[in-house]
Amino acid sequence: KLNVARSAFAAGDMKAAIEGYRAHIAANPADMSAHGELGNVLYTVGALPEAAQAYFDTATMALEQNHPEIAEALLPAVSEGNPQLANQLNDKLFEVFDAQMRADLSRPVDGGQPQQAVQPVQQAG
Repeated sequence: KLNVARSAFAAGDMKAAIEGYRAHIAANPADMSAHGELGNVLYTVGALPEAAQAYFDTATMALEQNHPEIAEALLPAVSEGNPQLANQLNDKLFEVFDAQMRADLSRPVDGGQPQQAVQPVQQAG
């Protein structure tokens, strides 16, 4: 099904490509690449809200698989088609990056002591 969808897209048959991707995703809901490719097809035909949903689904899977850089790269496309979904994705990204930062700060450095949060320097008025 996935190869049929890809071939249809390559041939310019967007309707068949969309149907093929949707059929493949129905049978393989965890296929992150297929969700992203469906988003690409939908974006190509101007179906931005539907593309945003496909990209959001891809980004959510990417976060679950510890690939926040993929989710972050998809944020502008999600935002273009659905600002509310973009806000949700932004919140999820913030949670992931905040957790990573906290984990980094709790790791010992050279002297075996956890890192201290850097305090901002106040400039004299």
